[in-house]
Amino acid sequence: MPEYDPSDPDQVERATRADELRQLETREIVRTLLMTYEGRAFVWMLLQQAGLRRSSFAGEAPLTMAYQEGQRGVGLWAEEWVLTAAPEKHSIMRREAVQREQKYAEVA
Repeated sequence: MPEYDPSDPDQVERATRADELRQLETREIVRTLLMTYEGRAFVWMLLQQAGLRRSSFAGEAPLTMAYQEGQRGVGLWAEEWVLTAAPEKHSIMRREAVQREQKYAEVA
């Protein structure tokens, strides 16, 4: 495959169309994933694991901090897609997560 030449209008147009298609397909994938309880539960677990709402600061451990910030970056990316593709599902995911935690607390 030849190198991309940003000065070639045809290549720029093709790249733009490819990017638009990629965006549309990704949005549809996220919407489909969020249509089910299981999909929303998985995405919520991923967001929690990424540590979106906790500090990445690790004091004297810069590699730990870099690792945690990388995880957080993935979580921010995933959350952005949720909020772009199906913003109404974010609050549903949160409510379902609270209900799951209450259920688990009852059996503990």
